[in-house]
Amino acid sequence: MFRHHRLATASGLLLLGAAGLTGCAAATAAPSVDDLVFVVSGAVGTSAPDPAAIDELLSIIDVEGDHVAVIRADGTPDAVLDVTLPALPGNGSDREAWLRSFRDDVVAAVLDVRALDPEIDVTEAIALGAEAFRPGAAHTLVVETSGLQTTGALSMLDGRLYAEPADLISHVEQTGGIPDLAGARVRMSLGVVADPQPALTAEARTALTGIWHEYFARAGAVDVDLAPASLTPRPLDDETLPVVTPVPIGRPDPGPVSDCRQELGTASIGFDAGSADLGDPDGVRTLLAGTAAALASCPGGFLVEASASSEGDEGANEALSVARAEAVATELAKTVGISVTQIRVIGWGEAWPCRVDDLDAEGGLILDAAIANRVVVVGKGDPGC
Repeated sequence: MFRHHRLATASGLLLLGAAGLTGCAAATAAPSVDDLVFVVSGAVGTSAPDPAAIDELLSIIDVEGDHVAVIRADGTPDAVLDVTLPALPGNGSDREAWLRSFRDDVVAAVLDVRALDPEIDVTEAIALGAEAFRPGAAHTLVVETSGLQTTGALSMLDGRLYAEPADLISHVEQTGGIPDLAGARVRMSLGVVADPQPALTAEARTALTGIWHEYFARAGAVDVDLAPASLTPRPLDDETLPVVTPVPIGRPDPGPVSDCRQELGTASIGFDAGSADLGDPDGVRTLLAGTAAALASCPGGFLVEASASSEGDEGANEALSVARAEAVATELAKTVGISVTQIRVIGWGEAWPCRVDDLDAEGGLILDAAIANRVVVVGKGDPGC
């Protein structure tokens, strides 16, 4: 259940007893009513919502029984507003004036959200907001955060921004962090940040988009728009806000060369979600140039291996690992000036002899182990560990 909080507003419309506060046990609504939920971080490093955009979204809240909730997405998400429209004035001009004042109050409430606890847990806030969705109502979820999560099951710290989205979201799913958003419309202004959070590169934005597409697909949302109307941030100028840890936007560094082999985590390479497409081919060639130089004194020809985690279908994982090994071999051949046919390629899938166990006793995915198994190994000579 929500922890309800009354909001002091200019007109006081949100405090009317006739409107009432609804919880997750609300009665089944008629198909003609709307549930609109805003998830807002109100934290340092994120952008404040655009009042005009919020006002436009509120245009669907216009009949008795329509319902609005606002969720604060900080380290401990909670509800700051949960209100259902009462019977409205029958006169046209009075009705419009009432709705105009109500929407102004909601816009003010959304803009007034400020983080209380450090860090941002977007998935927990979405799950809390989904409790406000009533059976039979049309559901709209508006996520006014950058999409960069710094705590909880989908924390993107420690290089996880570039981890395989399927691994990340399976982990969230197993923790109970994916709500039922079947049929919901989702609007999320993804990747709009302010200081001290570094601006996202095109590659980082692609990685972030892949994560949230996977999340909302598994949640069952059917109309998902992650594109921000503008990339220009509206920084929150509030010295009382807690400090949120910036998410590193660069790919994590690869491991050291050892025994004429270098393990390159797929996050270090920067594959697009679920594919062998390279987000930054030039960056990959620079990475491989350093690997080739470190392997220069090693005997034998080049070998590129790729492996996968246990998440998903075994056959699909093997095919993906083959495609990723071939993609890296192609770039390696360009880098060192040889034919790709001179490079031995092995796509192990889940059969990589060096893999670690990434499933727990109940068959759940162990995220760090799964990430460790998503690697491409560049070396010389024969396979080994």
